[in-house]
Amino acid sequence: MEKVEEKTAEEKKSKKGLIAIIIAAAVVVIGVVIALILILGGNKGRLIGKWKTESGSWYYNFVTDTKGGYGTDAYDIADQPFTYKDNGDSFDIKYDTATSGMTLKYRIEDGGKKLIVVDSFGHDTVYIRQ
Repeated sequence: MEKVEEKTAEEKKSKKGLIAIIIAAAVVVIGVVIALILILGGNKGRLIGKWKTESGSWYYNFVTDTKGGYGTDAYDIADQPFTYKDNGDSFDIKYDTATSGMTLKYRIEDGGKKLIVVDSFGHDTVYIRQ
């Protein structure tokens, strides 16, 4: 009778250890998934919004994660619609009326208030979040 009780106690101890290992593994997996989501999706959407040039009326208006428009407040001209892909430190942009696109380097500074785009001539253009 004692051997049966000993086995039961040992089985219970073994089951508790197995459950602890499974819980620990689940916590690690969940942590890795959350870290990957934060790392891979951390920049997602940070361009979204209207950015107007610091010294003018031209602006980028990133409406969604893939679409936007470029325009000006100075004239009654419709925005030039475009599609884009944010690469983290550059964006690939193609205007709907163009046959090819381009890649523009950018950085965000001043706590997310300034977008500095390196234009096709290699000059920094500063845009302010509106």
